[in-house]
Amino acid sequence: MARVVERWATVVEPSGLHARLAARIVQQQRNLAARVMVEYEGRRADAGSLTALLLLGAGGGARVRLLAKGEGAQEALERIRAVLEHAPLQAAYPGVGVSPGVGVGRAYLSSEDAWSVTVPLPSTTGGDEVDPSAERERLDGAIRRGEAQLAALEAWAQREVGGASDILRAERALLTDAGWRAPLEAGIRAGLTAEAAVRAAGGAPLPSVEEGGPQDGLREVLHDVTRRVLRSLAHQELAGVAEPGAGAEAIVLVARQASPSELLEWPRERLAGVAAAFGGAHAHAALIARALGVPMVVGIGESLIATVRAETLGSGSAARPLLRVDGTHGIVTRERSDVATVVPQRRPAVAAEHVVEDAGRPNLLANADTPEDVRRA
Repeated sequence: MARVVERWATVVEPSGLHARLAARIVQQQRNLAARVMVEYEGRRADAGSLTALLLLGAGGGARVRLLAKGEGAQEALERIRAVLEHAPLQAAYPGVGVSPGVGVGRAYLSSEDAWSVTVPLPSTTGGDEVDPSAERERLDGAIRRGEAQLAALEAWAQREVGGASDILRAERALLTDAGWRAPLEAGIRAGLTAEAAVRAAGGAPLPSVEEGGPQDGLREVLHDVTRRVLRSLAHQELAGVAEPGAGAEAIVLVARQASPSELLEWPRERLAGVAAAFGGAHAHAALIARALGVPMVVGIGESLIATVRAETLGSGSAARPLLRVDGTHGIVTRERSDVATVVPQRRPAVAAEHVVEDAGRPNLLANADTPEDVRRA
């Protein structure tokens, strides 16, 4: 039987355990395997229930008892305590530098990591709950929007850089590929929403290269197209592009796996760095980061993603963690957060030094300069 572990924490917010703080705790609980309970003056609340947390009535300075049970219980307690006490979970995230230089900016999650929890789940009762015709129409619209976005990016890249448009052309071609679309339509016929069908097809395991599966570059293309269609279905924009109050502040993109085409969509003059849980020096995103002159570190693990989610849920730009990406030495660190505005400083953009080859796909030479032109294209 799993042991219950506990510890005490202080609610440091002067206004107590209010709605925004409770929402951060709920978001943090969603990322944990262990179940956490918060206890105050004889009342107990599940850390995953916003209403229950608010009903505790814990004011500023209150001491609350945290109890956790299950896999990773100790880590779960530390994470919930960190939210209550505004304590950073980790100050440094070592990884591998794949694009040199140093950049400092506020943390923004990639579109996939920011919105993955909002995608509708598949129907569990067959086609009765889902209108296949309506879902197919939604999918068609999302694919058309994705094509238009990629066409604009491709036109800009072809005009300004030349070879950098090859990866975008490959993604756009995949959107119209009958083999890629077939499992999506099959999922919709089986009673899935368009989102669920895309996620099911995009998340299906692929055979390794040794087993005859696609090359790593093509895997990136498949993953990138999947997230773009999901974003289009949700009609979501990049958070850092139009967030109120963000101004001209620098951005550090935090992602599980950085998207090559999404890197080109972020405002070029504000993108100060990229921190990714996974990736490699020869990945398309790394090639583009080097071409942009944007520092990038990969292999830092997923804890930073959970921290950014918990600390920025429902908050504006000022509440976002301030990160320093050192692509030369391969480490991401948290900086003091009392800096009002950070202006990105980076080396000049240079042509990508690598060519990536995949069977049946054009070579990639990546570079980029002004994503503002993309939005005008």
